[in-house]
Amino acid sequence: MFRRLHIERFRSIHDATLDFGRVNLFIGGNGAGKSNVLEALGIVSAALGRGVDAVTLAQRGVRLSRPNLFKSSFRGYDHPLTFGLEADFAESDERASTYKCAFYGGKDAELRFHTEKLTVDGADVLTRTPRYGARIHGGPAIKPERLEPERSLWDIASQLASVDGPALDVIDTLAHYAIFSPQTAVMRGVARVESPLLPLGLSGSGLARCLGDVIDAHNALGGRSKLRRRLGRILDLWALTGWTADVEVDEPDPEILPKSVNVAAGELVLYFRDRFMRSDRSYLSPYDASEGTLYLAFVGALMGHRNTPPIFALDNVDGTLNPALVRRLVEQIVATVCSTTARKHPWLPQQVFLTTHNPTALDALDLFDPDHRVYIVYRDTGGKPAGATRFYRLQPPPGMTRDEWVVAQSGLNLSELWIQGRIREALG
Repeated sequence: MFRRLHIERFRSIHDATLDFGRVNLFIGGNGAGKSNVLEALGIVSAALGRGVDAVTLAQRGVRLSRPNLFKSSFRGYDHPLTFGLEADFAESDERASTYKCAFYGGKDAELRFHTEKLTVDGADVLTRTPRYGARIHGGPAIKPERLEPERSLWDIASQLASVDGPALDVIDTLAHYAIFSPQTAVMRGVARVESPLLPLGLSGSGLARCLGDVIDAHNALGGRSKLRRRLGRILDLWALTGWTADVEVDEPDPEILPKSVNVAAGELVLYFRDRFMRSDRSYLSPYDASEGTLYLAFVGALMGHRNTPPIFALDNVDGTLNPALVRRLVEQIVATVCSTTARKHPWLPQQVFLTTHNPTALDALDLFDPDHRVYIVYRDTGGKPAGATRFYRLQPPPGMTRDEWVVAQSGLNLSELWIQGRIREALG
C-alpha cells in the first residue's frame, strides 16, 4: 500500500504530505487540485515501472502536459528547477520502504529524472544524482552519461539489486497503479479510444468483455463461498438504479442495436434488461441505457476483474449518479476494499483513491476507522503561496468517541454538516 506521499512543487501543490488508508476520498471544488494527487501517485508508479516517458504515463492515466507545466509556477516565487515526490509504502505493517524522486520540467518534450532514491526496510537499494550518476546496491556504478533521462533507475536495477520477494511484489503492485475515468461515449462505443490498459481500459473501451469475464468468474465459483458472494455484490451494482433486472454480454443483436451502429467483428455488446418492460422489448443496448447504469457497470467491472490493478484511482466517483446512488456506490467500494475477502484474494482491490464533488460520498466513510481517510481539498487564496492547493483531513476531535460525536452533532451526518458549512467547525 501507499502509506504516505510528500509532494513538492507539483502543479497547484506547493508542499503537502498526505497519509493514506485503504479507502481515500478527496472532496473539493473544480480545479482545487484533487486530480493532481492522483497524478502524483501515477508518476511515482510510472517511475517504479518503465519510467516517465509519455507512453508509460498515459498507461497510468496521467495527463500528458508539457513538462514545464508539471511544475508549480506561483506568482512571487522563482520558477523551480524540479518538482519532487516521496512515497512511503509497505509490504507489511513491520516492513516499510521509501521511494524519493525529482524531475526536471523544462522545455524538453518529456519529463527527465533529476534524482532517485529507493530504500527498502531501512537499507538503500539505489541512488541517482545528476552529478555522480547512479549506484545500485549489489551492482555496478553507472556514469551520468550512461543513464537514459526518461528511464527509471529501478527499471535497470530490478534485476541487479538485492531486494527480496515480498519487497519486489509490493513495488510491482505500486507500478501497476492507474487512474480510471470512464467516459459515456467510450462505454457506449460511440467514441473509440485505444486502451493502454486492458481489458477494461481507463475510459471503458472494453466494458462489455471485461464485465463478461467477471460474470463468468462469478458463475464458475458455484456454492456459497465468500469470494462468490463478494463478486455477486460487486456485480449487483447495476441494480442500484432500481430498474435494471439483469445484465448480459452477448453477440451484436440487430433487433436491439440501432441500425446506424457498426460493431466490429468479434466484439461483444452489453445488454441491460428493464424489469418494468414487456419481455419482448425489455433489453436495452449501451446506446439506449442511461449514463448512470453504464457507470455502475463500469465500476462493477473495475472492482471485480482479475486484471484490474490492486491499487487504483477512480476520478469523479460521483460520475453521472444522483446523490443517493453516490453514497450507496461508495459504500459498496468501501465494503469490498476493506473486507477480509479482499485481504485473502490480493487481486481484488486493496487500496483505492477517489475524488468527488458530491458531499453524500462522505456519508459512506467512517472517520473512526483508520482504513478510511477523507481530505477536503481547496485553493488557499490567502496563504503563501497564494492559490496553492491545501488538504484538510477530516478527523474526529482527539479523545472523542463515536457516541459522543453523534450527540455533539445532533445526529447530523457529514454531508449535512458540509452543506450547512459546519464541517470544519464540527471537527475542530
